[in-house]
Amino acid sequence: MTFTIDSIVIEFKILFKYTNSWFYHVSNKNLKLRIFLLIIGVIIIALFIKFGKLTPFSSLQQNETFPNEIPFKTLVQGKNSEFIQNQTLIITNSIELSSIWEKMFPSQTISSTTQFNKKNIIAAFQGQKTLSGYSIEIYQIIQHSDYVEITVKEKSPGEKCIVATLLTSPYHIVETDIIKKEIKFKSIQEIIECE
Repeated sequence: MTFTIDSIVIEFKILFKYTNSWFYHVSNKNLKLRIFLLIIGVIIIALFIKFGKLTPFSSLQQNETFPNEIPFKTLVQGKNSEFIQNQTLIITNSIELSSIWEKMFPSQTISSTTQFNKKNIIAAFQGQKTLSGYSIEIYQIIQHSDYVEITVKEKSPGEKCIVATLLTSPYHIVETDIIKKEIKFKSIQEIIECE
């Protein structure tokens, strides 16, 4: 049942209408004072709930303010991933992670101890580039009321930058708390200007 300040006021009006004569006929002054203080206390609590100073128990989980930033930690970031396509991946189990790790680092064993019942891994790949000066970064993870937005920032060198002719495939892999909402990716392109 949802209570608003208006419904509480209506309830008090009804209460006062039927108890007014009874209240004034109570002979014990102590009892009158207690009833009066109880009514004032209930009104103050209702006002606190209405104006956001106090959250009712039933809505503690439902009244989150959005958007909220979700923290994450970098597992690995670099310039050569062996992934030639620009893509983002949500890794939800150790088999997927091992497959990606093997492709990226064939001679290394995986060192992650991610508990996939509590965590997700997010990977961003910029794709193959023929010049140096490119990078990719999982910049921000924001939780909205009905989805999670992951912002990926891709940097590229400006026209005046001195770059080498070099095959690179930048990547960034992070770990975050498990995401149960729909995930949307947002890409930001940033050009690094050189003098």
